[in-house]
Order: sequence, then C-alpha cells, then structure tokens
Amino acid sequence: MKNSLETINSRRDKILELLHQHEALTIDELSEQTQVSAMTIRRDCKQLVAMGEVEQKRGVISIVHRNVKTNLSDPHDKIKEALAKAAADHVKDSHFISINSSTTALKVLKYLHDPRTIVQTNNANVVNFPNADLYSIILCGGELTPEHILVGQVATNSFSNVQADLAIIGCAGLNINDGITTPIFHEADVNRAIIKHCQRLIVVADYSKIGNTSNFKIGEIDDIDILITDTFAPDEELNKILRHGVEVVQIPM
Repeated sequence: MKNSLETINSRRDKILELLHQHEALTIDELSEQTQVSAMTIRRDCKQLVAMGEVEQKRGVISIVHRNVKTNLSDPHDKIKEALAKAAADHVKDSHFISINSSTTALKVLKYLHDPRTIVQTNNANVVNFPNADLYSIILCGGELTPEHILVGQVATNSFSNVQADLAIIGCAGLNINDGITTPIFHEADVNRAIIKHCQRLIVVADYSKIGNTSNFKIGEIDDIDILITDTFAPDEELNKILRHGVEVVQIPM
C-alpha cells in the first residue's frame, strides 16, 4: 500500500512538473510523457483539480497560478472555506476568540452563529469582510503592513493582555520537528502571543502545510488542541501529530 501510494504521489508530482514546464498539456500528451494510460492520467488530474493544483478545460490541463500579493485566484480557496466552516463549529456562545493574519482563520467569521462573539485579530482586512459587522471586532493596534496586517510590540502586547477562550490560527508549515511556522518575521511574535494567551488552540491548515516548514517558529505541536485539515493531507505526518495528543479533524473534499 505504501509503495503504491508513493508511486501515485510520484506520478502526480511528475504531472505538475510537466505542467510547470509547458503551462498546459492535453490528457494524451501527459499520458505519452509519463508513459501511463490516459485513464490513469485522467484520474490523477481529477484529484489534482480537487486539490486546487490544476484546472481542466475541454481536455486541456493547466497549472492554477496564485497571485501571492493580492491573494486572488487562490487554488486552495475551496479547501480553506471548508476548514473555516469546520473551525466555526467549535466556537461556543459568547466566546472571545483570537485569530491571526491567516486568510483561512479570517473566513471563520462567515460561519459564526452567535452575535455575542468577540473577535480580536491583527488582520485589518476584517474591516471589509462579509459578516464582520455582526460581531464585536477588536483590532489589536500596531504597525500596519502593506498587506493590512498589524504587527509590532503594540500588537503583541494587545494579545498578551487577554486570555482568549479560543484561538484559531493558520500557518505556513506544520511538522513534528519544527512545530508551527510562518515565513513572516514581523508576524512571528504576534502569533506567539496569540498561542500563549488562549485556553484552546485550533490550527487550520490545508494539506500543503502539513509536513512542511517555514522560517520562523511560533509554537510547538503540543500547543495545538485541534488540527483541522483536509483528506489530502499525508497520513504519515498526521499520525505523528496524533501521537502528540492533538485531535485531528480531516474534512472530506
């Protein structure tokens, strides 16, 4: 089973490599270059479409490109919506919750039920977010980045002076050796304060974050109460996380 899974993953990696090289290829072209049947390629591409990695139009397969600065055309947006909806189910009535700059964490606001919920965040994009006016929103203050994220000592102190019922955060990487990581130095201290000053911590992370790592550590695996991810996340990594006592919730896609 393990060898079979490795073969499938290796083949799908090869498909993505070819598409990065050629921008777009037909099913038959991919079949020829990978030397497997068109039926197998079609099945692999169907899975890659569900994962948000490629798109298919009239038999032509192409890579989904993401605009990192504006976060437009996020290939994982459908997955993030599902993770956010699942995370919202853990927010109890009148909860005080902290969320970080994560786009997935911010989406949780779309699925909250109790107007008495209080949300503290360093993500100033919340101001224009749908449903934000239904809840009490506290912006932490601090230095505003071009991405409309609040950072610096003022932001860190703001989270350090509260004890949230629940924190919901996203991350760039999550594995046993490196813990919870982010690529953004200026946000690292704020994230550490959020993690330290909450009664329960939920991490929302799609499959692309599981087993990976980034530049700055913000927390340990043991800090996490619940990890919400999708069914594309690698089982080997999830089993390691489970052994640390983390509740792992996988959302089918």
